[in-house]
Amino acid sequence: MWGRRETRRTVTVARNSAAPEEVTFECDQHPEVSPQHGDREYDMTTQTAAERRQEAKAAFDSYMESCPTHDLLGVIGNKWTSMVLYQLTQGSRRYAELARALPGVSAKMLTQTLRSLERDGFVARAVTPSVPVQVEYTLTLLGERLVPLLDAVRHFAEHNIDEIRSARDHYDAASAADR
Repeated sequence: MWGRRETRRTVTVARNSAAPEEVTFECDQHPEVSPQHGDREYDMTTQTAAERRQEAKAAFDSYMESCPTHDLLGVIGNKWTSMVLYQLTQGSRRYAELARALPGVSAKMLTQTLRSLERDGFVARAVTPSVPVQVEYTLTLLGERLVPLLDAVRHFAEHNIDEIRSARDHYDAASAADR
């Protein structure tokens, strides 16, 4: 009785292009289906809640893949991105200069961060053919437009971190009391 209920209705909507006729039908479960789409066969199946959730999740995942805000937050949310960009606001820097200015970053992470920023168009990489080869990194115009946004986030963090930490402590204490 409580298992999955399937209701299948197949409706064939045929139109004769020589003598078009009005074709109407009603389906309470799928009002979006209409005969306006020409010759088609419609399969109307009732979905379970799990299937609807799975379909909604797939649609949301598809949206998130194409969401520009989500994409940008993925870039600027990287631990080293804002620090590398800040260093480059002071002018072009060679790799070794960046590594010295950011002593906590590993060579691998600095390389990955610089490549990611270059790929996204925030940083330009210039190679000077010399012995040894010199590589300089510079902010692009796009990177320069991103810096004020990062400054605003930094400003917000510096002025509100005490309140954020207090809220965390309050939440953690309340959660511990509930256990």
